Amino acid sequence: GGTTVHCLPGVPMEMRHMFAEWIRPQLVSEAPPVLVRMRTFGVAESRLQAMIGPLDLGDAVLGFRAHIPEVQIKLRFPHASGPAERTAVVSRVAAVLGPALYCIDGGDLAETVVEALAARGQTVSLAESCTAGMISSWLANVPGASAVLMNGMVTYSNASKVNLLGVDEALIAEHGAVSEPVARAMAERVRAVSNTDWGLGITGIAGPGGGSTEKPVGTVHLAVAGPTGTVHRHAVVPGDRTQVRQRSAGALLHMLCDAVAATSSDRMRAEVD
Repeated sequence: GGTTVHCLPGVPMEMRHMFAEWIRPQLVSEAPPVLVRMRTFGVAESRLQAMIGPLDLGDAVLGFRAHIPEVQIKLRFPHASGPAERTAVVSRVAAVLGPALYCIDGGDLAETVVEALAARGQTVSLAESCTAGMISSWLANVPGASAVLMNGMVTYSNASKVNLLGVDEALIAEHGAVSEPVARAMAERVRAVSNTDWGLGITGIAGPGGGSTEKPVGTVHLAVAGPTGTVHRHAVVPGDRTQVRQRSAGALLHMLCDAVAATSSDRMRAEVD
């Protein structure tokens, strides 16, 4: 029926090159659809479906892409849909998503953080235990990260938390390395020693061993220290060792996104007042 079939090699690098060079130029549509990507964190795909399902999406086709640590919502509009219609649908979806939505048609959590901090002329430093540099590396993969990422410390052992960061040894002895007080101290100390606007601290039990009844595998404590104080979050993250670390990394960057946005809102309200 006039259909053309292209067969490509499975090696990703070869496939991508051949697609870009030979196939993409042939894929020309006079009425291409418009795709809007809404990036979320902290809500499972099934729950997102339940939240969005009852909404009036107009002519948009709803799709999802789950990729740890986030879930993307994809709204594909036909070419005939106008900007006003698309804006109305996206606004309805954004309203039900609330704080789970962190970006529309933009980059991932690391890209969003770098962009937000660069726009404000702010800097960040990190003290990582269970993620062991994963978050710093994720940020460093973003072009322009050198303007905002000042320092990253892997303080995996208790001794490194004490000797490199200056966390009180008695604090660790009393509460344990995986605890709210230690996560807060890590964030505050790395911010102080690095002289940055923001300091991030994370400590947890990635597994598969090391858990207990009080602190099961997947227990993480995350803290963000900033200009207006320190916020903390505790979670028990599901998954294997890699997934726990990836999801925890995403959670900490999502916390930073919220904190930066909240600080900016407070500053704008103060300026208006």
